[in-house]
Amino acid sequence: MDALLDVVYSPTDSSYVLIGATESSEYPGHSGEEDLYVAKVFLDQPTGLSEDQKAEIQVFPNPTKGQFAVEGLPAGAALRLRDATGRVIEERQAHSPQEVFQMENSTPGLYLLEIGTGDQTLRRKLILR
Repeated sequence: MDALLDVVYSPTDSSYVLIGATESSEYPGHSGEEDLYVAKVFLDQPTGLSEDQKAEIQVFPNPTKGQFAVEGLPAGAALRLRDATGRVIEERQAHSPQEVFQMENSTPGLYLLEIGTGDQTLRRKLILR
C-alpha cells in the first residue's frame, strides 16, 4: 500500500517535495516492511504573457548594489521580491510600466522577483552585491 505522507511547497524554486511510504511486500524477504521515499517535483508555470511581453520585461542593473528598475510591466502587475529563503521582502502593485526598488540596506545575495498577472507568475533572479 502506498501512502503520501506530506507535500511541502518550496517558493524559492517553485517546486514541491513529496514524502511518502510504500509497503515492500512485493519483494522476497521484505514482507510487511515500509520504505520511505522523497521526490522533488518542478512545475513549469505558465505566465499568461506572450514571448514578446516576457522579452519586454527587463530588470536592471543586475547584479545591483541596491537600486534596480523593472521595465515593460503590464498594467496592474503584482510585484513580490523574495530573499533566498523565500521570505517576502517587499510587495507592491505596478502603477506604471516601470517600477524602481531600493535595496541599499538589504543583505547581499540572491533574490527572486515575481511578477504576477492574475493567477500566473513570471520570475526573474536578481543579485544584490
